[in-house]
Amino acid sequence: MVHQEKLSSLEKLSCRSCRNISESVFSCFFSFKNILKLDIFNTNFTGEGLSAVKEELSNLQDICLRGCNNLTDEGLKQVLR
Repeated sequence: MVHQEKLSSLEKLSCRSCRNISESVFSCFFSFKNILKLDIFNTNFTGEGLSAVKEELSNLQDICLRGCNNLTDEGLKQVLR
């Protein structure tokens, strides 16, 4: 991502109803170490592939997963670890 360095200090991100965001972009969001709040309400987020970045989630305090109908059981496990 071209602007990833500029976004690395981002603390809050809302992607509500952004249904065209790919799983790899979600993984990029989770790699931002300062993310405190992530709202991915009503997206195609599955949670798959988070194991690679789960150590980066230590600062995450709030995540909205409501309406993420593609969230898999395994993906939810990755989010909750």
